[in-house]
Amino acid sequence: MSTENQNRRDFLKKSLITLAAVPAAGVAAQAILSGTARAAGEKLVDEKDPTAAALKYTHAGKKPADYKEKRGGVEPKDQTCANCILYVKIDDKIGKCNMIANGAVKAGGWCTAWQKKA
Repeated sequence: MSTENQNRRDFLKKSLITLAAVPAAGVAAQAILSGTARAAGEKLVDEKDPTAAALKYTHAGKKPADYKEKRGGVEPKDQTCANCILYVKIDDKIGKCNMIANGAVKAGGWCTAWQKKA
């Protein structure tokens, strides 16, 4: 086999390998950039976690009795993690909060940092 043919063959092999890797790299990069990449078995944040407690986070979405603040035109009863701008969905039940780093939060949860999604 000539050197020219070997060079073409090597080029084609490398090109095919690169093309095959592009979609996988794109999916991984998208997951990382969107914040949905997570370690297997991510646990829910403990409501007693210092940050969660400071934000009065609750898995059940229960607001303090005296909380009546309507934000962005949204009644308190309709404010949940799932419709907060700080929430990044992992699946239908849980996600990550940009304010609470030590675990996942429930989609139906709530905290005082809630802000309407644009």
